[in-house]
Order: sequence, then structure tokens, then C-alpha cells
Amino acid sequence: MPILTLWSALFVLGYFFLGFVVAQVKKDNSLVDTLWGLGFVLLAAFLLIITEEVHPAAYLISGLTAIWGLRLFLYIGIRNFKQPEDYRYQNMRRTWQTKPGPLWLQALIKVFLTQAIFQYIIALPIMFIHAYPLDTIPTLGLVGIIVGLGAWVVGFVFEAVGDAQLKRFKARPENKGKIMDEGLWQYTRHPNYFGEAAMWWGVAIIAVTNTAAIGLIALISPLVMTWLLRYVSGVPLLEEKLKEKPGFEAYAARTSVFIPWPPKK
Repeated sequence: MPILTLWSALFVLGYFFLGFVVAQVKKDNSLVDTLWGLGFVLLAAFLLIITEEVHPAAYLISGLTAIWGLRLFLYIGIRNFKQPEDYRYQNMRRTWQTKPGPLWLQALIKVFLTQAIFQYIIALPIMFIHAYPLDTIPTLGLVGIIVGLGAWVVGFVFEAVGDAQLKRFKARPENKGKIMDEGLWQYTRHPNYFGEAAMWWGVAIIAVTNTAAIGLIALISPLVMTWLLRYVSGVPLLEEKLKEKPGFEAYAARTSVFIPWPPKK
């Protein structure tokens, strides 16, 4: 039912507008990073509540979304608690000051509205499994569940373990200013970003194989997520900062940038 996708759009816009208001009070636009994962969880719960007949695959997708989103929400929330605004958003503020228009309006459009649009697009598999589900789980749907769940598990391990390894690495004083190249980080320079992309490919595969033909549109979700992480807001921004650290060039020369691969000798 297309009405579900409309309700989803209103829900996402309302959620990020509320986050925008709180962020302006706190004078911290990086709050949007904490809100990102939780937004998917709340949207999945909202759709479970308003959908009359829920497809079994929708429960699976909602559960996977909840595990991913709550972990990310807690990880970023705890990491950023009582910390100043992230340097990326501080740089944005400085840029906005040279342009016409109030800062709050630029924050609303360029941060929170932009995030809302991307969240809506990436959440397409969650919406489509509710709006256009098949009556039963076909053989292709069962295969999709197995393959998609496998991709999701691999992705979750890379993201969760990668984040934990990085946290432990940074906690050791002797590693200050050094490049993290241990554990999963020796196979990819960004195991957490690769993991997040893999999880959304898994969710999309489950959704597409258990919806009507229109469900193929949901593949836009992992494509956009992969593009954002690899070429826009993930890898490029972080590596621009990492280039300042000694040893980064050697690390980059031997380590795959995104997809895990044995390091070059």
C-alpha cells in the first residue's frame, strides 16, 4: 500500500525535525549522527504497529534493523556524550558563516533534511516488505532470507568487532597519533563502513525476494548506502584526516580501502 510509504515519509521528517530543534538548543548539529541509527529502529517499529497483516520477513527485517540501529545509537551516543560538536559540523558552521542565510536554516536544510531524505531512501526495504509483501514465502524468498541473513551477519561482525577493536586501540596511550592496522583493520581500512554496507545489502536481499516485482526498487537502498560510505561521507572524510598521521601512506598501500582483502606484502 503506497499509503505506508507516505506515512513513513511523514514519520522520518517529523523525527529529524524534532532532532533539529534539540540540536539547536544544544548548539550541536553532530547530534544527527546519534539519531541516525535510532531513526531506522523507530521507523521499523512504527510500520509494525500500523501494518494490518505483517509478513514473516518483515519481522526478521525489523529485528535485524533493531539490532543494528540500537548498537549504532548506543555506540555513537556513548562516544559523543559530553563531547564538543564533531569537527565536521564545526567546519560546516564556519563555511555557512560566509554564506547568506541564518545558520539554523542552513543546518535544517543541509544537515537534518538531507539526513531525513537519505534515511527514507535507505529504509526502502523496510517499507516495501510492509507495503508490497508476497502472500507466502516462495523458494526464492527462502533463499533470499538465507543469503541476506548471511550477508547481514558478516556485516554486523565487521562493524561491531571493527568498532570494538578501534576503541581498545585508542584507549592505549602508546597508540596516540598512530594508525590502527590490527585485527580487521589489516584487511580493510574501514571494516565498520564495509560492515554497514553489507548489512544493508542483506536486508535489501531479504526484502526484494519476498515482495512483488516493485520491490526491486528497494535495491536503491544498499546502492545509496554503499555510495555514501565509500565515496561521500564515510571513507573520503575520514581518510582526509588520517592522511595527517605518520605511516598512513604505507598502510594505505598495503591495505584494501573498503572490501576486505589480504594485505599486500
